[in-house]
Amino acid sequence: MNIFTKKGLVFMVQIDHLSGENIGKVINYLYDAGASNVQIIPTITKKNRPSHLIFIDCRTEYADHIEEVIARELTSGGWHRIDTEHRHLRTEIIKRSVKVKSECGCFDFIVVGKLIGNERSSIRPEHQNCVDLKDAIFQNMKIHISLNEAYNKISEILNCTEKIEIFI
Repeated sequence: MNIFTKKGLVFMVQIDHLSGENIGKVINYLYDAGASNVQIIPTITKKNRPSHLIFIDCRTEYADHIEEVIARELTSGGWHRIDTEHRHLRTEIIKRSVKVKSECGCFDFIVVGKLIGNERSSIRPEHQNCVDLKDAIFQNMKIHISLNEAYNKISEILNCTEKIEIFI
């Protein structure tokens, strides 16, 4: 198995003074600033006060932008900046063209997934592509399907070499 390494940063910020709505908005600002991943963990701090630990993973070139968001939006007096080595397997984006069919008609769609490592049988659908398929089915066919159904249909297409049609 080939494992690759790249340099990165993780910021750890503790906050106990922002509402859930504000924290939710800050997540978007962090992604806009270059964060690769944002994780928020609820905690209990001194005097049994509720708080959150925020972990922000980013490439080194986005560090200054991330720290600007931390200082401006999280209004934290301090945070940890940790140099890391990100270890990962090879990833590849897989795309397949499919025809989506129902009694109401048909349309073409591109399904998108991510292959992690070398296991061709474990390609995972990309979340936004599942949302796009769900929306396209409603827009083109006026049929509601759940996000989970869209995920399962895309997964089936990506992991089966013969199938090029989705029946709704």
